[in-house]
Amino acid sequence: MASSINILKADSVLRLSTFLKRWKPAWLVLYGNGELRYFESKDDYVAKATINVPRICREILSGHVS
Repeated sequence: MASSINILKADSVLRLSTFLKRWKPAWLVLYGNGELRYFESKDDYVAKATINVPRICREILSGHVS
């Protein structure tokens, strides 16, 4: 994970797998620069996917709506 970027929120979730339609654990991290990264586990360093989240969405997700 990127240690130089501040983490707004990080937590485990369950995601539905695409092929077998089973629930699998995943780890999501929302960074202050707007990146929401998905990891297979909390211990992984390489994200499976990254999406850019607009500023207002980051405020809502982190619980800091002004």
